[in-house]
Amino acid sequence: MTSPRFVGGDGGADRRITGALLILGFVLLFGGIIMFSASVGRPVAPMYLQLERSFVISAVVLAALGFVLLEDVLQQAGDRVLSRLGATAFLFGMVLIVVAEAHGLGNPTVDDPFELILHRIYVALASASEAVFGASILRTKIVSGWVGWTTILWNVGVLIGLPVFNVLTGDPGYYYPVLQFVMPLVIGIALLSRPPPGAIPE
Repeated sequence: MTSPRFVGGDGGADRRITGALLILGFVLLFGGIIMFSASVGRPVAPMYLQLERSFVISAVVLAALGFVLLEDVLQQAGDRVLSRLGATAFLFGMVLIVVAEAHGLGNPTVDDPFELILHRIYVALASASEAVFGASILRTKIVSGWVGWTTILWNVGVLIGLPVFNVLTGDPGYYYPVLQFVMPLVIGIALLSRPPPGAIPE
C-alpha cells in the first residue's frame, strides 16, 4: 500500500519553502524575545545584545524572503497586483528595521528619535503589507478564507490599536516585533498543512 502523494497543483514545493521560511522567522524572533526578556532590568554584555538583535534582524530577513516567495505563489494562483504590493512594502520595511536595529547597537539604552521614526514606519509598512497579503489570500484561496480575514483584521487592529495604546499609556514606542510575526506564522502553518489547490491524489 502506497502513501498518498499529490501531483499537479500550483507549486507544492514553493508553498512548503514559503511556509517553512515564515515559520522559521517566527522561531528566530521568539529566540530574540526570550533573550530580551531575560535581560530586562540588568546590564548585558555587548556580545549578548548583538546576538539578541541578530535574532530579530534574521527573523525579519527570513520573513521578507518568505513573503517574496509567497508573492510568487499568489501570482501563480492568479493575483499579480496585491501580492506585488504586499511584498514590495514588506521589503522596504525590512530595510528600515535592519537599519534601526543596527543603529541601536551603538546606543542600546537611549531612545533615539531616528530609531523611533524608523520603527513607526516599519510597523506601518509591515502591517499594511500583511493586510494586503490577507486580501490576496482571500482572492486566490490558496489557503482557507479565515486565514485571509484574520490576517486583514489582525493588522488593521495593529495599525489602529498601537496609536490608541500609546495615547492611553504615554508610551512613545510602536515597536513590538511579535505583532508583525503572528500572522506570518499562521500563514506558514496553513501553507504547510493544506495541499495546493487543484492537487489530485496519485
